[in-house]
Amino acid sequence: MIIQNKQQLQDLLVTKVLQVLDLPKGSVEMSTDLIEVGMNSLKTVELIVLIEEELEIQIDDDDLILDNFRSLEMVCKLLLNKFDILPIS
Repeated sequence: MIIQNKQQLQDLLVTKVLQVLDLPKGSVEMSTDLIEVGMNSLKTVELIVLIEEELEIQIDDDDLILDNFRSLEMVCKLLLNKFDILPIS
């Protein structure tokens, strides 16, 4: 998938978290503490796999730390800093 802008990436991340946690639309925002809404280590791995498959990337083992997946803001920051997923404008 080609991501055109940051909002599209954020929307994708929200959709994937709702899918993994089986939550209704609107129950997760970018700043939501994912642990407080049911994220655990197994679900985090599931989320990572979905993101990697969707964006055709491989997240380094060194980046698989809790702080990077505590909120979608942190996931977005990681992806934008580590991967060239937005087109050059």
